[in-house]
Amino acid sequence: MSAQARRLFAQPFYRVMNPLLDYANDTLGTSPLETVRLDATDPCELDEASLVLDALWTHPELVSSFVRENPAGLSEQDLEIARGWRHPVTDAFVFVDAEGDYATAMNAERLFVVESLVRRISSQIRAIPSLAVLTLIPYRGQVVTDGRVIHLSDRPRPDATSVISRLLSRTTLHGPITGADELLAYAATHPASSKLERSWLIGQAPFL
Repeated sequence: MSAQARRLFAQPFYRVMNPLLDYANDTLGTSPLETVRLDATDPCELDEASLVLDALWTHPELVSSFVRENPAGLSEQDLEIARGWRHPVTDAFVFVDAEGDYATAMNAERLFVVESLVRRISSQIRAIPSLAVLTLIPYRGQVVTDGRVIHLSDRPRPDATSVISRLLSRTTLHGPITGADELLAYAATHPASSKLERSWLIGQAPFL
C-alpha cells in the first residue's frame, strides 16, 4: 500500500480514537491536556496520549459508554469502528516475521497477523525475533495495534531459536488470526481483565 493510501486507511481510526481518548480523559482525569491526540507530532503530547490509552484499556467499558453517548457526534459508520474496540487484546508478543505492511506476532496461544496503520509496522520492529507488548484491536476488517508497539527486548537468549520453534509449532495448530472477526472471537474468550503479568512470556520468554 502506498504512503498516501495508508494515510487514507488510517484516517477513520484517528477520527474515532482521538475523541474516544478525550472522553476517557474527561472521565478518568489521566492527563492535564484538554485534548489528547494519538496522531500528535509532539513527543510530549504522544506520551500523554499513551497514558490515556493505557487508562482506557484498563476501563474498556468506557468504549460502550462512548458509543452510547456519542459526545463527538460521530457517524454510525465511525461508531461501528469504536464498537469493535470494547474487547482489546493486550499481551506480550514475540514478533516472528515482518515484511512491509504486515507483521506476525505470537502470544502464548496463537499467531496474529497485524497490519500497519500509518507507518509500516515492519519499520517499527527492532529485530526478528523480538518481544513487545501490544494491544490488538479490530479495524476495517483487519487486526491492528492501538497505535503503539511497546518494546521489551530484542536480545534473544542463546537457546531462543529452539524455544521459539517449539512455541511456533504449538501456536500454529489452529492457524493464525488474520482478520477482525477472528480477533473478536478470540477476545470473547480472553477477557481484558486478564493480568498481563500472568502471560507465559513475562519472565519465561527466550529473551534477556
